[in-house]
Amino acid sequence: MGSIERYSSGGDRRYRVRYRDPERRSKAKAGFVTRREAEAFLNAVSTSVAHGAYIDPTDARATIVNLGPKWLDAQTHLKPSSYATLETAWRVYVAPRWGETEVGRIRHSDVQASVAQLIKGTAPSIHPQHPLGATSVIRAYGVLASILDPRHRRPRSPAQRKPCTRCPPATQARQTARVPQPSAGRAARPVRKRQGDARPVPR
Repeated sequence: MGSIERYSSGGDRRYRVRYRDPERRSKAKAGFVTRREAEAFLNAVSTSVAHGAYIDPTDARATIVNLGPKWLDAQTHLKPSSYATLETAWRVYVAPRWGETEVGRIRHSDVQASVAQLIKGTAPSIHPQHPLGATSVIRAYGVLASILDPRHRRPRSPAQRKPCTRCPPATQARQTARVPQPSAGRAARPVRKRQGDARPVPR
């Protein structure tokens, strides 16, 4: 997924790493003193890209308070009522908690803690604190995840991973939904067709 090349800088040997980001754009980082350091960096980048956790160094320095309004301005396809709902979630819950945070400093554990605070009613807010219902928690979390969404900015963010295992019932249902499978030790029953009937029926 990348390459390492040697070059000279002021008579000293250095190494440069070339790689591609999730959008297949060519990137490079130079100045590694040893090949081992360059290989470690390349391995780390390759892993983050493969797991959807890559954040461009330039984007990593951007703060949520700078990105949020730009994301809201781009929601021109929404009805006024839908836009107002998202704007409220941003202004009341997302901005107070994440406003000055740089994208590169957001960790999955931070998002988990934030969701837990919303559920308990201890999250930073411009309104008096109180526990939020499942819909409000999902909306606030969704606004943060959308602001960091790779389709809107590029890097996939830690917020796009599942926020927690102790979420409101509505969120738990979405996280744990599975296609029903035959019970263990019990084979799925074969089907046969009735004569003149195109639909299969169980035996």
